[in-house]
Amino acid sequence: MDDIDLIFVRHYCRRVAAVCGVSHRVFDLHRRMFSGVLQLDRSGSKYLLSDQGRARYRYCAGCLEEQRVKHFPVHWRFKAWRWCPTHMCMLDDTCPHCKSPVYLPGCMASAGLNGAGIGTLGRCFSCGNRLYANHAIRTRTLDWVLVAPWERTLMLNGRALLAALYSRKVSIAGSDEVFSIAAVRRLERQGILPHDHFKLAASELARRHSVLKASAAAKRT
Repeated sequence: MDDIDLIFVRHYCRRVAAVCGVSHRVFDLHRRMFSGVLQLDRSGSKYLLSDQGRARYRYCAGCLEEQRVKHFPVHWRFKAWRWCPTHMCMLDDTCPHCKSPVYLPGCMASAGLNGAGIGTLGRCFSCGNRLYANHAIRTRTLDWVLVAPWERTLMLNGRALLAALYSRKVSIAGSDEVFSIAAVRRLERQGILPHDHFKLAASELARRHSVLKASAAAKRT
């Protein structure tokens, strides 16, 4: 099954803009990012979150809570975008209430518990509860002390990947040389992007924090 975002970029940007009565330029960022993906991988499977052809998303609870109009930014769709630099937390992978993954698009009118519908994208399509519930205790949980150097490197590389998709060029730390976007394929093959093999999540950070706290308490006694 073709990826919905890639189909949109290939065929429907101008058509949707015309139907909605807006300039096609409102989709410039979307087109820029996903056409970058198309240059590297025609199916998008190496770089975009999906589950059996359905577009899947991670999200930051802090960002969702602050948004006046709830929406999922483009970067939440990418495998490599694992943390929110604004709220210093790992992105959530599932609903905090029912543990259902987030798939978009979906029918909001028939979503939620018993198909009662949901009012915003800030609510889970499965159970209808707020995805950003308890956002305050979920933000500011990323402490680099808890993260191994190689994990931090991969997370920073993931953020840099999105910059490369936008700019169409790749810079390597410690080098003045600039490469074309095709260099991303080599980096991906070398395993230095936080893709499928990278398992660090908010729950693991919480476990490490508990261990560190217990260790510090033991030293004081």
